[in-house]
Amino acid sequence: MSPWVALLLELAAGALVGWAGHALGTLTAGAALVLALVSAFCSVSGGWAWGAVLLLAVLSNCLWQRYRNSRLPGARAGRVGWVGLSASLVWPVVLAGMHRLLGAGGYAAAFVGALAALTADGWATHLGMLSRQPPRLLLLRRRVAPGTPGAVTLMGHIAALNGAWLVGLAAMYLLVAQSALQPPGGWDRALRWLPLCATLGGLAGCLVDSFLGATAQALYHCEQCDAYSETPVHDCGRPAVPVRGWPWLTHDGVNLVSTVVGAAVSATLYWGLAKSGVPW
Repeated sequence: MSPWVALLLELAAGALVGWAGHALGTLTAGAALVLALVSAFCSVSGGWAWGAVLLLAVLSNCLWQRYRNSRLPGARAGRVGWVGLSASLVWPVVLAGMHRLLGAGGYAAAFVGALAALTADGWATHLGMLSRQPPRLLLLRRRVAPGTPGAVTLMGHIAALNGAWLVGLAAMYLLVAQSALQPPGGWDRALRWLPLCATLGGLAGCLVDSFLGATAQALYHCEQCDAYSETPVHDCGRPAVPVRGWPWLTHDGVNLVSTVVGAAVSATLYWGLAKSGVPW
């Protein structure tokens, strides 16, 4: 297949998932465009499997957000804008670029780990909001209102585990298929460790996200609505009062750190297990 034809197909796939996210009410038009460009870049850098894993991670978050909004119309999550999506995907893009420039290494495991962290956090957020048990802050274990940054639930933890495992398992099968279809065929047996490494990396990134959300992320309070906000201006349009955290550490910044941690943990475990020779 011509590289240009492959590129057009990859752009089309990204555009299709972006359109689906926009139609579901979870992505803005700008975010849909960013998704198409990013998925095409990752496909060009690492192969079609890389783009497919990225699209799976984003689409699964969109579907669960849609489900959450349908179940909780009074606590709807707004559309993710291009800035927010870019913050979540910038580290996977960097890793894909490094793989393209530097060749083989642990970049695939790091890439999948970053997306596993993104998925784990998204699933934990949207499904955790549906928990019948009140959420608690990760460290203080104090009950807080649903949606408070840093709050966790058992249902959210289970969702995070399943989301990270799904990304790791899908990535293993897709990368094996990609390797088998390329000459001379065959695949790296170390890929069998990828689901486990991605799951642990995704959970680590999700926990770091909750930790930073409960301690360092900027949090504001709208006195008019008696509600917390992650931005200086509440959804009602009124200014919110700072409560805690660093003003420069926003929700998008926490998501970026989460993906970096997920990538680092996944790549480190993958490298160690692949080199250990432990049978799987």
